[in-house]
Order: sequence, then C-alpha cells, then structure tokens
Amino acid sequence: MSSIVGMWLLSREGHTRSRGAVPGKTYPPYSARFLEFVEGGGFIDRAPSGVYRGTWREDERGVVVQHPVHGPQSYRLLDGALLRWTEDEEHGGFHVLSYMPDVPPQLDAVTALLKKSKAPAELIEKRGWLLRALFEGRLDLLALVLRYGGEFSRERLEHLNDCPPAVLPAMLDLLLSQIDALGQYPAYRAGPNLPTGNFVGYLAHHACDAVIERVRARPEGEALLTAAFIALLSSGSFYVGDGLPALLAGVPSADLRDEQGVPLIVHAVLKGPTDWVRRLVEKASPAARLSQNALLAGEWGTLEFAAGLDAKAAATLAIAAIEERQISGGNAPWRAARIQAIRDSVALLP
Repeated sequence: MSSIVGMWLLSREGHTRSRGAVPGKTYPPYSARFLEFVEGGGFIDRAPSGVYRGTWREDERGVVVQHPVHGPQSYRLLDGALLRWTEDEEHGGFHVLSYMPDVPPQLDAVTALLKKSKAPAELIEKRGWLLRALFEGRLDLLALVLRYGGEFSRERLEHLNDCPPAVLPAMLDLLLSQIDALGQYPAYRAGPNLPTGNFVGYLAHHACDAVIERVRARPEGEALLTAAFIALLSSGSFYVGDGLPALLAGVPSADLRDEQGVPLIVHAVLKGPTDWVRRLVEKASPAARLSQNALLAGEWGTLEFAAGLDAKAAATLAIAAIEERQISGGNAPWRAARIQAIRDSVALLP
C-alpha cells in the first residue's frame, strides 16, 4: 500500500518568492480542506466549495492528481507532509499548500476549544469540523457545530452525500430540526408555505439520490422536495447537476410555477437538457402559460417574457433574441448549442 493512501488535512498555505524547493512563509489556512487518496487510484477533494472526485497515480517525482476542475496537480512527500507548489507567474515564486496526515479530533477536546474561543464559527471553519461531521456522520460533532454557529451553505451540505447510510436518518433529523440555523442565503422563495434556504438549495443542486429518497420518506418531505424542484428549474441561466429525476419522483405534480408565475415547463424548455423536458411532459402541462410578465436570464441575456406566453411561444422569443445577439466569440458554440436544444425540446411538446 502506498504511503499516500488515507486522509490528509490542509495545515499550512502561503507564498514564497524563492524559486527553490523549500516553502517560504506559510500560515494556517482560513478554511480547512481534506484530500482523500483511496487505494486503487481514487481521489476525493473535500472543500467548503463542495466535493470533487478524481484519480491519482505515483511517478518518479511524486504524486499526480487528475482533478475534475483544476486538471493535473503534482504533490510531493517531504518530511511527513504532502506539499503542492503552484508557480505564481505574476509575482514570481510559488503558492505553497501543505497537508498533514489527518487525525480525527476527540469530542471533549473540540468542546473545550469551542468554549474558550472568541470566534467559534471561524474555528469550526479552520478545523473543518462541519465538513467532517457531515461526511463521517458524526452526530456529536454536528450538534456542536450547530450550537456554536458553524457556517452552512448548500456546497458545504454536499458532504452529507458521503454520510454512512446507517447514520443518515439521524443526521437528517438533527439538521431539519434546526433548518433555520442552516442559513437563508440564497433564499429560495419557491412559493407561499414552502421552505427556503440552504437546505433547499442543497436538495436542488447537490443532494445525491439516497439523500433525496430519505427526505422523501419524511413527513415534511413533499414540501422540501417541491421547493427544491422549483428552485432547481427556476434558478440561474442554465443548469448543473443531475438531480431532476429523483426530485421529479418526489413531487406529486410538475405543474408548478416559480415566484414570478413562470411555469416550470417553460424554464425547462428554455434552459434545460432535452431529457429533462422529456421527463417533465409526463407530469406537467405543456400548454401552461405565464401568469404575469417575467424577467428571465439565459444565453439571450435578460429578457422580459410577457404574460400569456406558453413554452413554444417563449422558445420562439428566446431563439430570436439569441440570434439577434450576433453569435460570435467564445460563447458562440454555447449559444448555438442552446438554440438547438430549445428546438429539440419544443419538438417534444404536443
């Protein structure tokens, strides 16, 4: 087994103007980050911004990680630390990251540190206690994080996807019993009497199918999944993630609207993958119309769609607006692809 296999915790980072191999001035990071090297070549980067999975291999110079966002990254073991240097072309020298083998904290020690801290939320962020509580299924640690005001976000909540299945129901019980403590930004306002906040955003954009199924079985599950379903389809100018099938299975009807009165089928036709439209037409009325004027953003920029438009009419307007922008430059393939996707989606409507 390679000495690199296991969990590593970001312990120092900094910058050196020196072009030598030895790091210069470094300091403890503000936000904790975990790297997990799995035997067989799997790699997991656990960060406040989410969970990233890739691969790793060893060569004569050290360890090479294929990161899903940042591409190839090189690390080297030196005096028990895992180091990564990134050349700073603007200022010279290197940006240095140093990881140490992870040692799970004892609850008593964490409690004592939080009691003494003048800024417990910052301490939680620096030590990574929230992320660890979620992906390890540490109920005791999560309770402390909630008590001392840890900073939640929909991206941080993504770590719950790796929670051990046996502990997941209890973790959800605790999180949903204090759902307001998880934060209200971005405030997903899906409609009256529906939940809002970071947990809804997590369900919409980051939750795995196993979590969605567990939420679906809860008494408040239908309201949570309905809010998440609306948040997913009405958010942004395009979509990321693949949670729609699981969310769609958890709502009684897809004949829903966002807070502007725009039917979700309109959002899907204008911005979504064709496969999503194919699924939606089975549970939503393709003839649903906007109940009022609404501003929507997309490859067409920001455009006002008039009350009374259905998905086909809105698609015609969006395509014309994209074409009027004189497709050129770096976004040309993206805009052309969106025009084709809109046309393919319209073809699915009766």
